[in-house]
Amino acid sequence: MILNLKHRGEKNTLNLYDSIKSLPVQIFFDILETNNQSLLNPKNQKVSIEKLNQIWESIREEYYKESNPVGYRDDLKKAKRINKLKLEIVGCTAGVTYYELTNEILPVFKEFGYTVNNASDVARVEQKMLGRKTKLTLLTPSQKEKDKKEVINFWGQVADLESALNRQLDIDKITVIRWINYIKQVRKQNEQRNNRKK
Repeated sequence: MILNLKHRGEKNTLNLYDSIKSLPVQIFFDILETNNQSLLNPKNQKVSIEKLNQIWESIREEYYKESNPVGYRDDLKKAKRINKLKLEIVGCTAGVTYYELTNEILPVFKEFGYTVNNASDVARVEQKMLGRKTKLTLLTPSQKEKDKKEVINFWGQVADLESALNRQLDIDKITVIRWINYIKQVRKQNEQRNNRKK
């Protein structure tokens, strides 16, 4: 749980939850639900919002990577497509804007596969960018929606795990990584039971 950080040149040891190995699962799902990243800082020490955000994004990525590796890889591929599309939109939109000022912008259009020789070609690219923006909106996953599904699913998983393990879990003391491994273990046991029945 101890994360050593140098804060603005000062040597400072901050007690922050900095990974799925240290973060209690209940706090993880509270942050997913509320986006209150200050919960990563249980002793309310002085730390920047940017640093908390950076730690949270790292934890969330680690969670999705460990809990659903296939989905995580798919999300990475989708993120690459989204970033490529964003670059195209920004580059070509800037090209459309600056075309009237200079012809030096023409290589930007070529980089994204557009041939621009005159104003009507620029208008065509501008129309294409409107379609690209719509595609980007449709492709961009709503992280809030994904997180919301995880939060809703959490309490159902607690009940399922307690039933499968035949005991009540002390959620406050279970770290995120242990939680993920409990779920994997119960799934594996269920698969083995189902295979024996066949």
